[in-house]
Amino acid sequence: MNTRQGLIRAALCASAALLVAASAAAPTSETRHTPDAKPAPKAGAGSTAGSTTKSLHPNFALLDALSVNVLQSGRTVSTMKT
Repeated sequence: MNTRQGLIRAALCASAALLVAASAAAPTSETRHTPDAKPAPKAGAGSTAGSTTKSLHPNFALLDALSVNVLQSGRTVSTMKT
């Protein structure tokens, strides 16, 4: 095998690897937010009155590029706006 064939084979392998990685990371219809879906219940919603359990997760909205909550818009999260 000469050098040119080796480079072509390496480029094809790299392209195939990128295609597989991109398709694995692409959202599917099962993972997209639908407008009629109900949000998950908040932590401690069913707890007793004397409970002092707090959530470890901070309460802030994840925003898209238009500063709209991603749960409402269905778009991807913007790290510049969140």
